[in-house]
Formats: sequence, C-alpha cells, structure tokens
Amino acid sequence: MTIMRFVATGALVLAASPAISSTLPPTALLESSGVLSLNSGSGFEARGDLRAEYRAPPPRARPYIFSTSLSFGTLNVTPDVTITTPEIVIVDEICFGSLCSPAMTLPSQTINVSPDVPLLGLGTVFEGSVRSPDLPLGDVFAFDYGTPLLGAPLSFGDLVQNQFETGDATVSVTGGVGPFNSVFDYDGELQPGGDVILAEYALGITGPGILGDIESFALDLINDNTDQLTGLAFDLFLGTDPCGGYGVFEATCNALLAGLDPDSFGVTVNSLGTLSADYTLSKSIVPVPLPAALPLMAGGLGLLGLMGWRRRRDVVA
Repeated sequence: MTIMRFVATGALVLAASPAISSTLPPTALLESSGVLSLNSGSGFEARGDLRAEYRAPPPRARPYIFSTSLSFGTLNVTPDVTITTPEIVIVDEICFGSLCSPAMTLPSQTINVSPDVPLLGLGTVFEGSVRSPDLPLGDVFAFDYGTPLLGAPLSFGDLVQNQFETGDATVSVTGGVGPFNSVFDYDGELQPGGDVILAEYALGITGPGILGDIESFALDLINDNTDQLTGLAFDLFLGTDPCGGYGVFEATCNALLAGLDPDSFGVTVNSLGTLSADYTLSKSIVPVPLPAALPLMAGGLGLLGLMGWRRRRDVVA
C-alpha cells in the first residue's frame, strides 16, 4: 500500500510538470544563396550554392511547419552615364579703359563613365509559414525553372530528390524558349551520412532584348537615386584635376569647384550596363515538437495502471 502511494505521487508530479518542448531538426531543408546579374550584352545569369537536407520523419503522426523565404541584398548597377559639367568663370573680364582682358573660364565638359552605384535593396520579398497536418516533402525541393526558361521540365526538386537516392549528380542542360537560349549546370555531392547535399549551380539566359522589363525596372531605380549618381559624377569630375593647367589661378579654380552645387551637373543614363544582386532562398519542413510532459504523463499513467492491476491481482489471490 505504501508503494502504491509513492508511485501515484510520482505520477502526479510528472503530470503536473510544465510542457517543455524540444527542438527538432528539419525533416527537409533547402538553402540557396548566390548572385543574379543582368547585362544587355551577356544576358541574365544566376549563380550560387545550395545546401539540401533530408531526414526520415518522426515515426508518430504530428503537425509540420512549412516555411519559405526569399530576400535580396544591395543592388549594384554600373550604368553607362554621360556627365555634362557647367561652364565655370574663374576670372571675370577685366577692363582698363578701352583695353579688356578676356575672362578665364573652365569650359563645359562631357565625360562618359560607368560608376558602380549601390541602389536601395529589395530586402525580403517573400516570407511565409504554414502549419499543416500533412508532410509535403516534395514541396520543399520543388522549384520549376526549366519549363518557362529551358522549354523542358526541370526543377531542383528532380535533381535533389534523385540525388538523395543515387549519390553524386552532375547535370548540364541546354534549351530555350522562342528567341532565348538557356544553359543550366548543376554539380552536387551527397555528403557522408546520406542526409546532406552540397551543390553549385549556374543558369544563363541570352537573347535579343533580354529581360527588358527588368532593365526598365533597374533604370527606374537609377532615376530614383539621381542624387547619389550626381554626387558620384561630381567626385569623378574632381578626380580628373580640371584646374591643373591654370597656373596662378589654380587655387581660385579649385575654390570655385569646392563651392559648386553637384546638382548643376547634367547626368544622362545611356544604358543599364550591369545589374547585380545577391539573394538568399530558404525552404524547410520542420515537425512541431510535442510537449515533453506528454510522454512523461503517459508513462506515469501507465505505471498507475500497472500497479492497480497488480493490486487487484493481490486481492484476488
């Protein structure tokens, strides 16, 4: 009887303990980071690294959290820009009676440059999380870029899932849609243990008027950052030492330039040049952990049942 009271008390303590959740590793995970670049001459390219993980799901049924996010870092543009500087009067016309010395001026100049301009980044463009009673493992690896870009079905899902089954994978696919030509290369290696893949990939697209909408978007970004571009143009102009040949008036010329408003410079963006941006893509399926107290409670109740059965058996005996 004393033993029964001890066991019952222990079970109640277990049942009353707080629900402590343990962190479970993702059942499936895909993380990719790389750089997107766009050039009117060489076309579009996405090049990056990929890490994929897959582990057998827990044996018991439980809900899952399916999460995905896509973010971009700073956009960098090297546009073809024409800078037009204003004419600057260094020394005004000086007259002594009817004799006048001509004014000394720094003439207007036209300079073509391709500055590296960091633009406002897009930040996180998508982030979402869904709780589901199902286990959509295929969804975490699925990313179909082949059909719209290569003209044939091709996705990371095919490559990664097959690689978990077969080992190393090297894929090179060439195709195209309409006037566009695309090349995709993938080189992945299944790590020891069989649950992690490390891969490198590159996707290139060329064609006439390549991705004009993206170029137009980038030019809009440049126009939204004209103050920054004008400042860069001003610094580039000063770097040419425009007052270097004016002898005794060089100091006067430099003083005038130092007080010049950069907004007086004319800036014309002739073409996009090259647009590049780093990106990060993450997709995961993680099982929701069960409260740690539930298994303990179940164990305590099981002991209670066992001891009750033994007690009834002793009474009968």
